[in-house]
Amino acid sequence: MIFTLSKNKLTWRIGFWFGISLGLVAGLMLMAKLTLSEKTDYAQIKYKICHDQPLSPEELVQIAELLLKSDNVNLTDLHQIREYLCGNKKDYHFPDEKHLAKMLNINVKSFHAIKEEILTASEKWVRKLRAKNPDLGYNKATGKVVLKSRLDGRTIETDLLLDTFKK
Repeated sequence: MIFTLSKNKLTWRIGFWFGISLGLVAGLMLMAKLTLSEKTDYAQIKYKICHDQPLSPEELVQIAELLLKSDNVNLTDLHQIREYLCGNKKDYHFPDEKHLAKMLNINVKSFHAIKEEILTASEKWVRKLRAKNPDLGYNKATGKVVLKSRLDGRTIETDLLLDTFKK
């Protein structure tokens, strides 16, 4: 009966359980630290992250350590973390619909019909991206269509050339 305890016993119990919890967390952190090898293979872990493969708990700890050393990464922004680890795809451009319409030699009103045509042609990439209505862009170097999820910012480059849809 916790309510019948005196103030000192209640304080002691709360402090005791808090101390045990804190000790467990510190112990787990120390165990994780001890299991890390001196030479971490970040290349393999980065590959897994960039190709959406699952990570082991040890690999998560290693990536967390790497990210904590970096000053320019917001640890709450998953898109920024992925961009930091996988490299920024500077060749990808996501212009507004006016600019894309101009590139495709169509007017802005008919852009959404062409966008539907592009999304239908790139259906397997849309499914892989798991996005219902992704943003359209292109790779400036190759001219291929690039799709971007509006939810998490993931991008995927298709095999379709944007020039194929020019009118």
